Amino acid sequence: MYSHREWLRYSVYFIEKYSRHQLRYNMYNHREWLRYSVYFIEKYRYSLCTRRNQLKSTC
Repeated sequence: MYSHREWLRYSVYFIEKYSRHQLRYNMYNHREWLRYSVYFIEKYRYSLCTRRNQLKSTC
């Protein structure tokens, strides 16, 4: 499990790395890629939150 800050740092690193990779191949334009990244982070963070707080509904 990651703490919130570690997860955020890892996400940013991942996005930077992967977006550079995507730009090389021109598969997504920048706006679409950004939207997809935010969606992915929100979804993944939500799943981590629900897994950690199964009895709570704070997500």
